[in-house]
Amino acid sequence: MAQPQLLDAEPMIAPAVFTIDEAAAYLKTPKSSLYRLAQNGKVPAMKSSRFWLFPKADLDAWMSREVKKQMGQRG
Repeated sequence: MAQPQLLDAEPMIAPAVFTIDEAAAYLKTPKSSLYRLAQNGKVPAMKSSRFWLFPKADLDAWMSREVKKQMGQRG
């Protein structure tokens, strides 16, 4: 019996936009804190109908700025 042929599959690519659960896990922060930050415009996010979405590139840039701010306050 012939072996089934596997199709060339696209590699899994990380999503460019996170849900609240994914963003909270990525940032290692409680969802409730992330909701509050998003509602107050303190973290890059957009609301799509009733769901919060967090662009990964924007989160990375935001986190980099926050780390630099924290480092500046220590020095």
